[in-house]
Amino acid sequence: MAEGLLYAKKTLDPRKPIGFWIFLISCVIAISADPLFFYVPVIDSQVKCLGFDRKLRISAIVLYAFFGFLYIVRY
Repeated sequence: MAEGLLYAKKTLDPRKPIGFWIFLISCVIAISADPLFFYVPVIDSQVKCLGFDRKLRISAIVLYAFFGFLYIVRY
């Protein structure tokens, strides 16, 4: 397992151009996914109550967790 982690660190080395671009693009996507949480609460017009958009909530959480995992794996 340690050999696999060493291999991953070598391939995503930020000093190499490909590692830098992968890291930069993943950071930009992660920052862009954060505002999705503002769109999760919606007003239900039938009940006149605040509710949550289930699909958007799941999508936002999955994106946030995925890019958080990439960041943890990176360091």
